[in-house]
Amino acid sequence: MLRPALRRARSQKLLRVTIFAITLPVAACAPAESPSEGGGASVGVSPSASVAASATSGASQSPTAELPEGWTLVHDVTADEANASGREVVAGTEGFLASTLEYVNGEGGPHLTGQSFWHSDDGQTWNEATSPIASENELLMALTTTRDGDFLVLTSVFDQETATSVTRAQRSSDGAAWEEVETGLPDDFGILSIDHGPEASLLVGRVSTPDSSDAGAWLSEDGITWERALDMDEPGRYLNGGDGGAGDEGFVVAGTSVAGDSSSHEYVVWASSDGHEWVQTRSPFNPEDPDYRPDPYVAALGGDWVAALSTPDDDIQFWFSQNGIDWEAAGLLQRDEPLNSFDPVFDAYDGSLYFSTGGGGILIQTPGIWSSPNGFDWEEVDLGTDAFLGGMATGDGFLLMNTTTLNGETPTHAGIWISPTD
Repeated sequence: MLRPALRRARSQKLLRVTIFAITLPVAACAPAESPSEGGGASVGVSPSASVAASATSGASQSPTAELPEGWTLVHDVTADEANASGREVVAGTEGFLASTLEYVNGEGGPHLTGQSFWHSDDGQTWNEATSPIASENELLMALTTTRDGDFLVLTSVFDQETATSVTRAQRSSDGAAWEEVETGLPDDFGILSIDHGPEASLLVGRVSTPDSSDAGAWLSEDGITWERALDMDEPGRYLNGGDGGAGDEGFVVAGTSVAGDSSSHEYVVWASSDGHEWVQTRSPFNPEDPDYRPDPYVAALGGDWVAALSTPDDDIQFWFSQNGIDWEAAGLLQRDEPLNSFDPVFDAYDGSLYFSTGGGGILIQTPGIWSSPNGFDWEEVDLGTDAFLGGMATGDGFLLMNTTTLNGETPTHAGIWISPTD
């Protein structure tokens, strides 16, 4: 039975994993997009390109020094003649681990040229970590942690001859030495989100082959091995993206159900107290435009839930729920420029929601980071420069942001920012 309205769900997500579509020689390793609005970027891997990334620290304080108020840039990543994009950052028992992408613009669009990792003991001083990615056909799907605090990297290794991919996972306590682990996750897999609750972790993903798509949710008690807990696909329909949230008393998954011929789109939300028995709500966000339903994203905030959707006017509409089942319109971010893609980072950290329209994806050109205490009232985070968010982590008395900074005509930078919370 679903406990009363998932009423007091109080988890704080450790990671929101966002993915962008990368087209390898044959695109079987990334989840397929239905022919609907707002698909991902199409990016080719350039096997001959090499990246020389240089890092400089913007922190003048020692690791034990008191942090100044506001956000301070402590680490900057640039790539020679390439763009650097800040992606996920996570907190483990042995410090922090962040990831960056490097890419160049070329014929046919951007081309991925490098994936790098950075480790810090204290959040202020960063050094390049050993990369667990072994080949140019291996794509990072998720950077997260195990439930005992080790770093965990999940990748998809693509085989061009068979047009299939193998799901691979490696763990490390310090970001230096990696060991391969078994997860029980399928191959030909795309991860949409991973969230850690107090009792279990929730993963939303999809198996994609040339002939079929199979979306679902998986649970884990250790953050390493996963067991399928929810089937989300329906006969004749296709789940076009999804997102999950984990709270003290349950889980919520949101997605967009699309007819096989793309003739109808419908939002669907699933809620569960234990991750095994689920209550489904169809069309929870009303009124809905019959021709426009971009993917929804969901976050747990205290005992409540907040969902984020883009509108036909390219505004961002937030929805609020006390139980994951009944939803009401909350805050609205009105935008002056169009969204070229909607791949947000959306999570709660230190009791506040943080939102950015672009999750570090290569084609995102719509900067902005916002925060809210409740999902209704939003204000922009001032970094003193145009940036979008790739990921966040919580430290002891401070928050971390891994961002991408837009610099006009010059290549983008990846940067890590730190702000005190006490």
